Amino acid sequence: MPRPRRWPAWGAFRYAPTPSSPEQLVLTSNRGRTLDIAFAYDGAYAPYVPAVIESVLEHHAAGEIDFWLLVTPDVTAELRRRLASQVGARGRLHFIEPEQKVDDLPISTVEEFSYVSTAAHMRILLPRLLPERIERVLYLDVDILCLGSLREVFEVDLRGDIAAAGQDAYVSCLSDMGGLPGLAEYENLRPDAPYFDSGVLLIDLPGWRNHDIESHSFEYARRHAARTRFPDQDALNYALYGKWLVLPKKWNHILGPRLDSPMGADITDARLIQQIGPDKLWDEHFPASPRKNLYELYARRAAAAADTASAPNPDVPA
Repeated sequence: MPRPRRWPAWGAFRYAPTPSSPEQLVLTSNRGRTLDIAFAYDGAYAPYVPAVIESVLEHHAAGEIDFWLLVTPDVTAELRRRLASQVGARGRLHFIEPEQKVDDLPISTVEEFSYVSTAAHMRILLPRLLPERIERVLYLDVDILCLGSLREVFEVDLRGDIAAAGQDAYVSCLSDMGGLPGLAEYENLRPDAPYFDSGVLLIDLPGWRNHDIESHSFEYARRHAARTRFPDQDALNYALYGKWLVLPKKWNHILGPRLDSPMGADITDARLIQQIGPDKLWDEHFPASPRKNLYELYARRAAAAADTASAPNPDVPA
């Protein structure tokens, strides 16, 4: 259970009900180091991974990125080989099939969000599965596109916290949208505390392991399965309560279904954009728009790279 946390006169970027001036983040040196970026997905989302990976590669030097891909068995060897062909010498791919299954964990009881499968919980396993030499990893959802270098976000000083994430654009605090399941049962959870979107997570791996975030998350998910809204996201907001830092919006610029600027369509300063909800940029019925065009551009480039390159990566099954 999350421990109560004192609420001082909060500074620029600590976890607080009303975070302010997030651009004042203190940065730590990470120059020249490899950036570790992770995804977790099943066969249903596998066809759309090449576009987001291509968008990341577009903004980084060759060899700058290690990609860690947590996948379910239905992500076929052919899909894996094709992705390795696409990446080639521009980065390194590591496919991991977790031995621990998440099939018994809940999906959303809200029909609107039933498209989110149990594979969403796999991101919680990352700190246990990645090599201990890695201190931090940036997890990204598949429905994200990268619009610039990500090195800066790796340099964020977490100040002792375990993770950094963007405050959700639609569920901004724990009491929104009917409230975090079980909120009333936990006296130390403040209803006005901010709620984060789990599509972008900068994770301190040793801290995650030391605080056993995995066990706390899964225990919460099972306990409140009958009232689940956003399966992994609710569980992580519980387990990381008081232990996460708010990232500036540019690191998770959340886009809804509408295209007008008040709903987040202006992506001028964004480094990462995320298309939330059941309608995705890869859907044929998604309205024509700059973001749709951007996705299709990266999808075409990914396909072209896969068609013309070889796959030397030893982590990919033959």
